[in-house]
Amino acid sequence: MGIIKSLGALASLSQRAALQKPGSGGPVVSAIPNSRPKILIPLGGSLHHKILGPAPNQDKRRKRSLSHKRRRSLRSPKRLPGWWTNRDNLGSLAQFKDLITKPQSGRDTILVALDTEYKGPIVTEIGLTTLRVSDIQDLQPDKHLAAWMQKMEHYHFVLRGSTSGIRPKTARFAKSQRMSVTETCAAVFKIWRRLLPPTKSEANVALIGHSLDGDIDVLRNVDNLADNVRILLRDDPRLRVTHLFDTQHFARGSELNFASVSLADLASSLDIAPEYRDDRGMIAGWHNASNDAAYTMLTALFMATRNPGDALISPTRSAMQHRNLPSSPSAWREWSRARQVRRRSVKLQRRKERQEKQKRREAVKAHRKQRLSSTSAWLEQKAKQKLRKADDVLREALRTLRPRTRNASSKWMQGAKWMLQGGCYITLVYVFAITSQAAVGFF
Repeated sequence: MGIIKSLGALASLSQRAALQKPGSGGPVVSAIPNSRPKILIPLGGSLHHKILGPAPNQDKRRKRSLSHKRRRSLRSPKRLPGWWTNRDNLGSLAQFKDLITKPQSGRDTILVALDTEYKGPIVTEIGLTTLRVSDIQDLQPDKHLAAWMQKMEHYHFVLRGSTSGIRPKTARFAKSQRMSVTETCAAVFKIWRRLLPPTKSEANVALIGHSLDGDIDVLRNVDNLADNVRILLRDDPRLRVTHLFDTQHFARGSELNFASVSLADLASSLDIAPEYRDDRGMIAGWHNASNDAAYTMLTALFMATRNPGDALISPTRSAMQHRNLPSSPSAWREWSRARQVRRRSVKLQRRKERQEKQKRREAVKAHRKQRLSSTSAWLEQKAKQKLRKADDVLREALRTLRPRTRNASSKWMQGAKWMLQGGCYITLVYVFAITSQAAVGFF
């Protein structure tokens, strides 16, 4: 059995060597009849073909939802799972700085920041941020990169059907679009088509992410989305994926003392505009795919354009400056005590309001219960009166013992009338009692 397997492997290797032209290192199209044409990626191929190549052990069955497999072990700093065997494919911060500051002859570069959100194995959000390097070549990086942010395009896709019980955070950069998996694949395909240069010039694509391997692995394992992007990039030579950048890799390779390598800490330590921060000075709305993609793009640009002597921003100090808070320790302590007193008084006031509101509710409930009980008592008294009148009339009719006379028959009819009315009132009493109990329980 082992000899048969060895012969089969040797035959496949010889067939591949026969199909490949000698001296060419590029991909070769398979010539097997009655089969789909396949691209045979040789070992040591370019980064573009490594990205476009199919994921190993990929399930070819159609998936109804975007799925992401969690790792069973901790992330290794040297090796990454799946098709990304090491960090040699990741570009450095110096390469990224040269990419955005030194224009390349004949080819434009398009920066694409990518982020995904998921719950368990189901992907719930996809966020993209794009920026053409040619649009910012003549623009100086001003404070907070406001001029560069106007050139960015943001996209946020919320997958319909996979977000039950999930309320995504508000997108601060893009308009959220709820779509199905098929519609999301078509929308991402249109975005890739839009990245093509308007003329016959060529362009490079640089993917940027925070822990980029997981996001790429998610999108590569989806047949519809991955196949469309592969066909687009493979058929049109004007667009090529040439660079991969990871902001975590930037933070680990820099000499800056960040609090951690999380995206929230990295972005909060840089000069991001105050309107995108919360009261604590941290970036607002993170763990939203569109916001995280925009923050990833801004983090990479800030780290590339900052001066070596610039110090990192403390989120607490940034919040103090934005809110005009005191900076001296004594004034800060006094302001903190005053804030605690204000918060305590606000809590007491809110507690009193809640108690008063509860008392008003109980008073309204007791009043309604009293009205219902009084109405029920009135109906019961009315029914007793009608039944008493009916009993008197029937007794008088029986005393006459003249059923054929007109007077006796009218007495019998009047007694039956009063009895019927009494029965109707009794029925109303029981019905009203049941409904009043339900109403009191409801209110």
